[in-house]
Amino acid sequence: MLHKWLPLIIVVVLMAGCATKGDSIGTAPGDATAASDVAAVGAGGMVQEVSLSARVITLREADNGFRVIALTEATELGFADGSEATLKDVMPGMTVKASGQPGTGDALLADRVLVLDTTPTPSSD
Repeated sequence: MLHKWLPLIIVVVLMAGCATKGDSIGTAPGDATAASDVAAVGAGGMVQEVSLSARVITLREADNGFRVIALTEATELGFADGSEATLKDVMPGMTVKASGQPGTGDALLADRVLVLDTTPTPSSD
């Protein structure tokens, strides 16, 4: 039963974490070290699961400490050939690479997600 609600819980926790992180930076308007200037980090790998409603991609294995890629309305999503993609195009077994800011726990708040391999690979589970 928890598995059904897990994507929603992850998004709520990520959103709470973002508000906390933004508040703790303590930058004043016009300060040169605003939150958007924080260096981006990346993660990638084979997709285990995609939640369209929660806008979350879960990787089969953690990469760079991240196993969950959370997308916002501003996240850019595309294919390796440069064409645009939607979250509906991402399927388990595909390979993705994302960049963005660290979220809560093992989540990456993605600014950009690139679908590298459009052929799903069957799970070995």
